[in-house]
Amino acid sequence: MTIRVRDGWIHGELPGPEGRTYQVERAPRDDFTFVRLAIPRPNLVLHTTQAPDLKERYKTWDFPPQFGVGDHRIVQLFPVWAQGKATKAQDARAMQIEITGFSEIARWLPFRPALQPLIALVAFLHQRKLIKTGLSRPTDDWPVAVDHLPAAVFDYYRRGAGLWPDVAGVYGHIELPGDDHWDPGGFDYPEFFGMVRDVLGGDEDMRVDELIKGHQAYREKFKSKGEDPGPPPQNKSDDFKEGWRQARFAANNPQPFQPEGI
Repeated sequence: MTIRVRDGWIHGELPGPEGRTYQVERAPRDDFTFVRLAIPRPNLVLHTTQAPDLKERYKTWDFPPQFGVGDHRIVQLFPVWAQGKATKAQDARAMQIEITGFSEIARWLPFRPALQPLIALVAFLHQRKLIKTGLSRPTDDWPVAVDHLPAAVFDYYRRGAGLWPDVAGVYGHIELPGDDHWDPGGFDYPEFFGMVRDVLGGDEDMRVDELIKGHQAYREKFKSKGEDPGPPPQNKSDDFKEGWRQARFAANNPQPFQPEGI
């Protein structure tokens, strides 16, 4: 079945793990005004519902995201071009998903009824370039488990890292500046990204991931040195080097900003 996005709503069945497909259910939150995202390809932000199942809970969420997953279902509450309402300060720059389950400090993943539709949804958002990436973290320096407590505070160290929203990656609510939540805690991103790659087919998506890493590495090096750091490191992959070269060209050949639409 062909998957289409019409007026910001996903129509069709998304392929997921083990050959399973997931019909995207449209459940617009008409009690909220649809406000356009501030950027066309935001970072993905993950939340947890702190509930054992999805059922019809999404209809009364006080702070709804664009999507909810659970019970082997994907529910879309806002068009992909519109802001969700699940953060205090970053809704304009985030594509957000509520995952049925309970956050944990240690490394964890949701049970299959939530995990599998989440994989299908993230693979689709990544493949259609509706998010910056669904295959990497903004930095490899953050451990998977929550290593520093308290985390539900405004000065949690990841919130002050200066990565959001410019550095591409999959973020947790725990890492958003201006917020004081710690979900989804120690979400096992490395294991999850591998599952998303399996659905996408692997090779091409690994190439995109390496391009993004090269681009980010150049920008971080440029920022730390305050000047052009030069050619890419020779011990990296060809795709990493290409991402570095693209970022270097953009930094040395700035163009006027041209807003994009979805």
